[in-house]
Amino acid sequence: MNQHIALVLLAAGTASVAHAADELPEQLQHAEHAQGRLIAPSQLGPVKHVYYHVGTGETIISSVKQGQTVAADTGSSELIWSVNLLTHQCDGINGYSGISAIGLGDDIDGTDPWDVGGTWQSMGDIAPDTVVDCIGFNYWTAHADVDNDNDGNGDGIPGFGVVLDWWDSDNGLGTSHCTRLPLIQITLGGLEGGIDTEPGFYAGFLYTVDLSADNLGVDLTMEIGDSDDDPQGAAVYNSGVGELGNDYDLDGNDDADIDGDGLFDWTRGMRFIQPGTYDFDGDGILDGDIADQADTSIGMGKPAGYTLVQDDEGVWNWDIDLGAPAVATGVRSYTSVFLPPDPVTGAIIHSGFIFNFAGFADGVPLVASCDEGAFVPAAVIAHDLYGPIGFICEPWDYNCDGLTDFFDVSDFLDDFANGADYNGDGSSDFFDVSDFLDDFTLGAP
Repeated sequence: MNQHIALVLLAAGTASVAHAADELPEQLQHAEHAQGRLIAPSQLGPVKHVYYHVGTGETIISSVKQGQTVAADTGSSELIWSVNLLTHQCDGINGYSGISAIGLGDDIDGTDPWDVGGTWQSMGDIAPDTVVDCIGFNYWTAHADVDNDNDGNGDGIPGFGVVLDWWDSDNGLGTSHCTRLPLIQITLGGLEGGIDTEPGFYAGFLYTVDLSADNLGVDLTMEIGDSDDDPQGAAVYNSGVGELGNDYDLDGNDDADIDGDGLFDWTRGMRFIQPGTYDFDGDGILDGDIADQADTSIGMGKPAGYTLVQDDEGVWNWDIDLGAPAVATGVRSYTSVFLPPDPVTGAIIHSGFIFNFAGFADGVPLVASCDEGAFVPAAVIAHDLYGPIGFICEPWDYNCDGLTDFFDVSDFLDDFANGADYNGDGSSDFFDVSDFLDDFTLGAP
């Protein structure tokens, strides 16, 4: 697979490039509108997993293992927020199973909200000061690829790509976007298509993108909702944006917690690029042939920690376990669609459409959304966030930097001079020094 990647870092703390209406538009689209855009599970082919490292360009492609629902662990990160991909909210009810995906047309002029050139955005909530070093996303495509190097993988479709965005202080279209601040933007080009895929079928890809890099110019690790001006090692953050009590746009809502649920509000977006419309390598020539456009789709998912239950009156609703691993806090059942970026200003303008595919409006569950022939998935774009795996500091690593060296001794002596009680016996004395030296000797190289 010959994949070209372009990385664009939106400067943290700059003004937002997006604009939308202050209230939910009247064109809230429900199940009857979206039904025709559903891609039947029988049309979705096998899924491949693609690992990509932004720092090195390393790319590893493998088949998704049976039952895998999220992007694969990188080995140095843990899943912290997830909308699972491969099972939808009615899995196991009335025979439903498999994958839910929403098809986007191959148009790029932005006149239809289903156009592949539009930006699809889903919102969520998360604890302030959350460091993210790896993300997962997915797509399905009808693009026909070739395998000229005979490695079993497509060589990549020239000019076919995706733009991924993350924003701080944003709650979809519940209020204005005046508080929105960009975090990072990643553009991936030369995405793989299907090999020998039958007409009418889609090849699926589940991406894990490792954001960490030794070079600060490439490192895209981000801290969502910084509240204390401490990025905790992340390369990108908006200083103080997660601090509670600010209402700079004077709308009566806390800018860090717009929906008032006690968590920080953030948004992610996806926009696909069709061949013949973008110059990925910067040579002044649009990559790919505009005649090679093809339908693309996004997999919709079931939020981690959410279970669909039916009450005594037959109404379906979410039962949420906030203690579940990687629980997807703050998800909504609708997704907003924005027009392609303005060719002059680059602004992303809301198209006037919000899609609520499932039988759920916020707080108002509808009846029989899983009946045979009536089910459509929630409009929650499958997405995964990973964070660094924490490590326990050994007693001899006093400053908890992962090393045992002179700086541990120096930091201990500084604290001891200020009355530190190392061994916790209630006194700061010779025994603290003795116990520290014993521990330090055990870990000394």
